[in-house]
Amino acid sequence: MYWCDSMSLEPVYEIPLASGKGMTDRISIDRAKQLDLLPRVTGIIADVLGAGWALQQYHQKNAAFAAEHLAREEGECDDDYFERVSTLAGREARKRRDRGTQVHLAVSRYLFDGEASEDPCAFELCKTLSDLLERVDARDITSEHTLGDRSFGYVGTPDIYIGDCDLWALANEMQERPYPMPEGRGEAVLDLKTTDLAKYRKPYREHLYQFGGYANLCKLGSDALFVQWYADPWTARSLFVCHQDTERWKEAFNCLYRAWLIETGFDLPL
Repeated sequence: MYWCDSMSLEPVYEIPLASGKGMTDRISIDRAKQLDLLPRVTGIIADVLGAGWALQQYHQKNAAFAAEHLAREEGECDDDYFERVSTLAGREARKRRDRGTQVHLAVSRYLFDGEASEDPCAFELCKTLSDLLERVDARDITSEHTLGDRSFGYVGTPDIYIGDCDLWALANEMQERPYPMPEGRGEAVLDLKTTDLAKYRKPYREHLYQFGGYANLCKLGSDALFVQWYADPWTARSLFVCHQDTERWKEAFNCLYRAWLIETGFDLPL
């Protein structure tokens, strides 16, 4: 579960142990309530949906790939072989996760202080983003911008918030143009997901819920755009997908949030 401080709206990864001796990253619902922490959109989704279909498929493919490339040793029992396959599959999953983290950090540093990454793929992805922001005349750009506050009961932290841009130009950059096409200038939210674009087909369900939660938190106009930036961290290819049917997914996230409240019994003290 992911939390943030209800006053500063800064992410909280560790809290003091109840004994006062040391810190822990295991934050229970009761401790979160005591410390007046707010849940984050991605944490609520993960808590309720668990490992979504796409993530399950990902783990299954990793295991199949590992088994295909790992010969069984003579006399090796099933448990030992499965353990070696699981270890190799886990290593590959960590490698992909770490690669995604590297790209996210490179983009955040570029937006924060213009620092150019020495990683060739990360550098190209930052250049892709920079060119896009220039083409849409983006202004008031912030990285890791927290949306929402205590009055909502939860918060969200999309990767990129644009306070003002040419919405029509941004819509024209999408894989599929939204309907109706927006006009004039306005705000936009971009969220970065690293993935193998050769295997990409459509936005994952979890991503649609995530943007539904962000849309609930945004005090944006009806023409505001919510954009998923799918970036391949190995080839530097990019795909920008406009979040469609926003009202539907806002309500979908509201249902998910209510289910989470009922299941956990979480409520903030007045």
